[in-house]
Amino acid sequence: MATPEVSRCNSVLQCSPFDQGTYIESAARMFGERFVALPLSRRLDLRDQIQKPVTPNPTLEKYFLTQSRRPKEPQMTLLVTQCGLTLRQTQHWFRRRRNQDQPRLSKKFCEASWRFLFYLCAFVGGLAVLYHEPWLWTPSVCGDNYQKQPLQPGLYWWYLLELSDYLSLLMTLPFDTKCMDFREQVAHHFVTILLVTFFYSSNLLHIGSDYLLEMGCHVCPPPSPRWPPSRP
Repeated sequence: MATPEVSRCNSVLQCSPFDQGTYIESAARMFGERFVALPLSRRLDLRDQIQKPVTPNPTLEKYFLTQSRRPKEPQMTLLVTQCGLTLRQTQHWFRRRRNQDQPRLSKKFCEASWRFLFYLCAFVGGLAVLYHEPWLWTPSVCGDNYQKQPLQPGLYWWYLLELSDYLSLLMTLPFDTKCMDFREQVAHHFVTILLVTFFYSSNLLHIGSDYLLEMGCHVCPPPSPRWPPSRP
């Protein structure tokens, strides 16, 4: 990693998906989920619900994978005539097939545990960096010494940590549990990456640090068996 003396633009480029920092972030997450959160879920006696596989039906399976997971009434009627089942049996097949694709409870718990732990540590670390800074308690002075605001080492690493985290989240989002607000999450990560890069590159360090700390206030709730809500 570069030191704070390098130019701002070069420092930001270090957090690209090809940089080791982003991959280290992903590796730390994998380690935490597998060797910390997963044993913890077993100690809490969180059991994965065993889903009984549906009866194989090539017609319904093809429609489920290529057309829709929730067919409308006209399509359902057509499928009934094609597969030789009753309407109730066909509806029951699709419901069980959707449940079969639901993520395991332990997977959701591990993801929630990592997010809670990381955001809590990032918030506490950011608060420790900014606690004695005047712009934290007096936002009106955030613009003082614009373009000459000193880049302290703690603030430098905090910026790179947050940017690497959001890049890592964006890379792993397709493999995580699909929540109801999946599209909103993608938009949120993109906007956050752009804002952090803009604040850092344009030397708006004070405003950007207040923004990051405010983002850290919205930490994930403690791990819960019903969180995050996933798509049915």
